[in-house]
Amino acid sequence: MKNFRKIIGINLLILLAYNVLFFASSFSSGITAIYTFSIYIILSITAQVLTNFILALYFFSVKKGDIGKSYLLSTAVVLIIGFSTCLGGVSLLDAGM
Repeated sequence: MKNFRKIIGINLLILLAYNVLFFASSFSSGITAIYTFSIYIILSITAQVLTNFILALYFFSVKKGDIGKSYLLSTAVVLIIGFSTCLGGVSLLDAGM
């Protein structure tokens, strides 16, 4: 579990980067900004969660259980935080319209 901090840190930085990018770019449009933001964030979170899950399965299959557990926990954290930021971003965009 010593790799957990590094793996979760990198994943949270990636999550933060595309959340800020998509949120900042969706202020200029009207009601379509909410839908565009939602679709981009949902697709990005799905891609990141699937990538982490596939990496976890790979590391479990090559008998590196600690790294596999780190990626599996990272999958859960990204899913929970990503879902929350998606709902929060949509509600902020909806309140500003």
